[in-house]
Amino acid sequence: MLTSATTGIKKLDEVTGGFQDGEVTIVAARPSMGKTDVMLHFAKMSGWTGFLPLVFSAEMPEKSLTTRLIASTGGFNRTKMRDLKEW
Repeated sequence: MLTSATTGIKKLDEVTGGFQDGEVTIVAARPSMGKTDVMLHFAKMSGWTGFLPLVFSAEMPEKSLTTRLIASTGGFNRTKMRDLKEW
């Protein structure tokens, strides 16, 4: 049985031990550095291993986060998803 949730990045899991029970993890960096994509990757990977991730964003509405998650999970181009009549 897993005692920690994976980040989905093997080296990071080795260094940190993954996400531990009771921890709060804050992802911070300069603008346009990929914080949201990294956070959604962490949530997706821990969710696939049976954990229930909670995602909070002070910068993005739920619809935008959901669209990004769908795109990354399905391997879709987010730019094309914004303008579906182009497909």
